[in-house]
Amino acid sequence: MAIKKYEISGYNYIEKSVKKGANSGRIYVPTKWIGKKTAVILLEPENISIDSE
Repeated sequence: MAIKKYEISGYNYIEKSVKKGANSGRIYVPTKWIGKKTAVILLEPENISIDSE
């Protein structure tokens, strides 16, 4: 997968690791963000596995 450059503007920025959910990955954000439009960008290649988290 090739790296792509994205330019976005927003009101806040949080960088977190995705945690395991039941059948998906999860990222928890502040409750004030509920119902707000957000964007998620993958910062590492998909083929790298982090088993310690």
